[in-house]
Amino acid sequence: EPEVAELVKHMVVQTSYDVEEINEEANVFNDFSTFVLRLDTIGFITPFSTDTLLLDDTNHTTKLPTVDFVSEVTHQINDRIEERGFERVLESEDPDFGVKVVILEQFSFFQPVSYPGYYSGYYGYYGGYYGPVVNTYSSNFVTMVIEVVDIKNYQANNFRYKVIWSSYIGDLITSADRNTKIQEAIEQAFIQSPYFSQN
Repeated sequence: EPEVAELVKHMVVQTSYDVEEINEEANVFNDFSTFVLRLDTIGFITPFSTDTLLLDDTNHTTKLPTVDFVSEVTHQINDRIEERGFERVLESEDPDFGVKVVILEQFSFFQPVSYPGYYSGYYGYYGGYYGPVVNTYSSNFVTMVIEVVDIKNYQANNFRYKVIWSSYIGDLITSADRNTKIQEAIEQAFIQSPYFSQN
């Protein structure tokens, strides 16, 4: 498990895939050739705003690195997928899979209450209880989620859109060099997913 100091310097990149679709016998990516990805928007979920989309050149409640954050991220993801042999098409062109990118800003706030114990008194003074002692903690983590959804096999999957690959990247705001670290983390997500390819 990485040290906290390392988490500030380097983002954690976790990837997972559907083992029923990607295994030693078969890889669903081999059956795909086209994908759809919106290059101008990223989904946004936060308790601090009613906004559900991130766009370039807008003020975000979260402290994302640059005004061109959305296009930088989506174009980098697009380039990595195209390098794996897939072609980006429009939604109307019946793509094989869809790629969605969402930023999750989750604020956590908690107050543990502790009771130090009984004080028995000293030299005739009355005993009693200390406390309670209340400590307040808060944390704010921003995570990027990239998901690949199987569109081609919607009917075969009981009329469900199945998530076949996902990546969780974070924390997007605590790293010292956020621009570089986000780019490195996206690269790492694809490096550790060699099966995400036509071949």
